[in-house]
Amino acid sequence: MKTCHLTRQTQTGLSLVELMVAITIGMLLVLGVTTVIVNTSAARSEQERAGRQIENGRFAIQTLSDDIKLAGFYDNYYNLSQPGTSDFSTAVPTLPDPCVSTSLSSLKAAMLLPIQGYDALPDSSNHAASSVYDALPSVTAAPECKTNVSSTLLPNYQAGTDILVTRRADTNVTSGALTATSWYIQTMPDNFVFNLGSNSATFTLTKKDSATAADIRQYLVHIYYISSKNAQNQSVPTLYMLELGTPPSSSSCISSGATAPCFYAVPIAEGIENLQLEYGIDNDQDGSPDTYVVSSPSTPMTTTQWAHTVTVKVGVLARNTDISPGNSDTKTYQLGSVTIPAANDQYKRHAFTSVVRVMNMSMRACIFSSNTNCKT
Repeated sequence: MKTCHLTRQTQTGLSLVELMVAITIGMLLVLGVTTVIVNTSAARSEQERAGRQIENGRFAIQTLSDDIKLAGFYDNYYNLSQPGTSDFSTAVPTLPDPCVSTSLSSLKAAMLLPIQGYDALPDSSNHAASSVYDALPSVTAAPECKTNVSSTLLPNYQAGTDILVTRRADTNVTSGALTATSWYIQTMPDNFVFNLGSNSATFTLTKKDSATAADIRQYLVHIYYISSKNAQNQSVPTLYMLELGTPPSSSSCISSGATAPCFYAVPIAEGIENLQLEYGIDNDQDGSPDTYVVSSPSTPMTTTQWAHTVTVKVGVLARNTDISPGNSDTKTYQLGSVTIPAANDQYKRHAFTSVVRVMNMSMRACIFSSNTNCKT
C-alpha cells in the first residue's frame, strides 16, 4: 500500500522591488492620462475663447455695417436737400448735436446728416472738459452732449477710440398704439411728419388712395462707442450703442435728466477693444467715394462732407475676454490708417475691417446727379 504525501505550496508574493516598479509604472500611466486630459481641456478652452472672439468681432462688424447701410432710410421720402438749401423748417448751418433727445426742430434738421462721427477722443478721465467735451460739436441751441458728457453720457468711454452716430427710420412699420415718449416719422415721397408718439393726431398723411394711412415708423438715433467695462461692470472692453427712445424696463435714461425720450445704453459685443472709422466722400455726385477722411477734433468734417459721405471704412479690434496662459501679444494691428501698438499682454486679438456703402446717401446722390458716370 502506497502512502500519499501532501506537500504544502506557499505563495511568496511580491518583493519590495517589484512592488515599487509596479507603483512607478502605475503613476506614470496616471500621469500620462492626466496630461492628456489637461492638454485636451486647455485646447478646448482656447478654442472656445477663440470662437467667442471671432463671433464677437464678426457680430460687431455686422451690427455696425447693417446700421451704416440703412443710415438715411426715411421710408419713401427721398427729397433730402443739401445743408443750406434745406426744404426742412430748420437748416443745418453747423454740425448737429448728436445727443439732442427732446428738441423736435433739432432732430428734424439732423436728418440731413444720417452719418456723423468723432475721431479717437483722447482722454477718458471723468469725461472732463479736456477730453470728450472739447471734441463734441460746438452748438448753442441744445448742447446736450456737452451738458451730459461730464456725467454719464458715454459711460466708461475707452480713450483713443472713435464714435459713430447714425440716423434713420426703423425698417419695421409701427403697428398698434404709438409710444408716447418715442419719436416717429410718417412719410410720402414729397412730404413727411415728424413728432412724438404723444402727438399721434399729427400723423395724417395718406397713401395714393387718399384713404389708407401712410406707414409710421420709429425714428432712430444710434451712437456707437467703446466702453472699458461690460454690462456687469467688469473690466472687459465692450461695444455699446446709445439708442434714442423710451428705455425698456431693464435700462434707464442716461441723458436729459430722467425722463424719455432719452438715450439709453445697449451692450452690443464684449471683447471689442478698439473702433476706428474713415469716411468716403463723394465730391462729384456719382455715388462713389473720391477720398477718405477722418473727423478729428482739430479738423472736424464739415456739414457738406457729412452730407456727401457715401461709404465708411470700419475697423474693430477684438480680443479674448479671458487671458490665454503663456501667450504674449507682441503684434501691432492696422485699422485703416491707424496702427494699434502691441499690448504685450496675454490676451489674443484679431482685427476685423470692412468697407460699407451708405446705400441711401449714395443712391440719392445718383438720383439728383447729372453725372453720367453715376453708378446705381
